[in-house]
Amino acid sequence: MIISNLFTDPHKMIIAVIYMLIIQQVDGNILYPRIVGGVMKVHPITILVLLLLSSNIYGVIGMIVAVPTYSILKEIAKFLARLYENHKEAQEVEKHLSE
Repeated sequence: MIISNLFTDPHKMIIAVIYMLIIQQVDGNILYPRIVGGVMKVHPITILVLLLLSSNIYGVIGMIVAVPTYSILKEIAKFLARLYENHKEAQEVEKHLSE
């Protein structure tokens, strides 16, 4: 569409490019972080930072893998923190029972 408009009507081509850039920016910076953040319970700013860092380090593959990897690691850390808290509580109960 853009290439055909370049030769037939450059004004339409410029409008199409501006339209595509606006849609891409809204999708990439507003919709995607909110949708993914809502589903995976990750803050939108965290998603933007993850995407920026992973794209600079690993490129497109890094951008695809960054948010799911972060979510998995976050859930593992939560699980281990709960496990540690339960272990501490069990030791305190055992200590009180032995006294």
